[in-house]
Amino acid sequence: MSAKNDRDVLRKLATQVMEIANKPKQKERRELWRKLNSLKMVRPMVNVNGFMWWEEVYPSEETLECQHPACREAEIYFRQCIFHDWIGDDTVIEPWVVLRSVYGAPYKNTPEMGDLYWCSNTWGVEFKRKPSPEKRGAWVFDPVIVELDDFKKMTKPVHIIDEEKTAEHFNAVNDLIGDIMPVIMDRGPMIRTYGGSILHDLCLLRGLEQVYIDMIENPEWLHEVLSFMTESVRDLHAQAEAAGDLRLINQFNQSMPYCEELEDPSPDTKPVKRKELWHFFEGQEFTCVSPEMTDEFAIRYHKILAEEYALCAYGCCEDLTNKIPYLKKIKNLRTVAVVPWADIEKCAEQIQGDYVFSWRPDPSSTLCNGFDADFLRKTLIDGLEKSRGCNVEINLKDVHTIRKDINAVKEWTRVAMEVVENFYV
Repeated sequence: MSAKNDRDVLRKLATQVMEIANKPKQKERRELWRKLNSLKMVRPMVNVNGFMWWEEVYPSEETLECQHPACREAEIYFRQCIFHDWIGDDTVIEPWVVLRSVYGAPYKNTPEMGDLYWCSNTWGVEFKRKPSPEKRGAWVFDPVIVELDDFKKMTKPVHIIDEEKTAEHFNAVNDLIGDIMPVIMDRGPMIRTYGGSILHDLCLLRGLEQVYIDMIENPEWLHEVLSFMTESVRDLHAQAEAAGDLRLINQFNQSMPYCEELEDPSPDTKPVKRKELWHFFEGQEFTCVSPEMTDEFAIRYHKILAEEYALCAYGCCEDLTNKIPYLKKIKNLRTVAVVPWADIEKCAEQIQGDYVFSWRPDPSSTLCNGFDADFLRKTLIDGLEKSRGCNVEINLKDVHTIRKDINAVKEWTRVAMEVVENFYV
């Protein structure tokens, strides 16, 4: 396929997305998200999040129509926007496209690790893991920090953008569709959200089981490592801020980051401060660690980083039922994840109207292993009753398969929207 094909594909998709983004319902959704995230009780919002199953029914990396890497990135984004519009959840479709900047030497991109712009040597040593021979199969940690002294090999990450490659990626897409919609380069820090939560990277470097052992056998050493990584991430984010590389697009809370206290996400390229943005942290690697030790070895460090930002969302796949009292120490905490295996009632008692109750219904029983509308309806109503009085969002995430049944996702969303529209808080 040729550059002309990239142009034809992207222009067609960009035009469709702009039509979707300009529908009146996007404005209505923004206002509902603003109220929810500002703790002004509205009807529960529905967000279908994270397309781990995307390649089951839509073009995968091997079957995308565009050829240029940046055009392929835009193509995936556009197709997912069109899909969101089709299923009809509360996701806001924006009238712009965001592309990741390319980070500069000595950092090297490692697309085989699952992200086109993910760097494998952000800490001065290589992340390694042993992959499954099966596509999308399991993998195991292959630690590089084996001996305690190996920690000395780690170096602080530096905010470096490869301006030449970044400009080339921008031009590749902007030259094709810049007259249709704004093309924005995400120049945010290399380590953020999941990586910026430290545990993710620490476990890649040290191994999950070994980190657990370190909490018992090498606690002082582990605190030294965590302090180093926390200081490094804070400095990296400060470098990005000082360079003017943070924008209003650099917001992430695993949902929609609209709220009344902050400016809306926008394609404006004016620099902003961390204190004007949302950020996200998680401790899912410590899901089976006690609340006290999670606080000691995770939350206390997350608190340092979180409070550099305006608002913070916390939690991914971990059960936070008994950890919420420690999370409340984070002054700017706004959203708390409530996973399928959490105690909804106990979480609701602690969260009440003080935070957004980000509820993640079990995808395996409501979608992945076959869709049953009546079962889903009962599940959602039961969960919403138990969390009555909270500012609730229903966040469908961690769906690893839909068994190639795209209509099941649409039906899941239809039932969820029907329930929330008729559920009065």
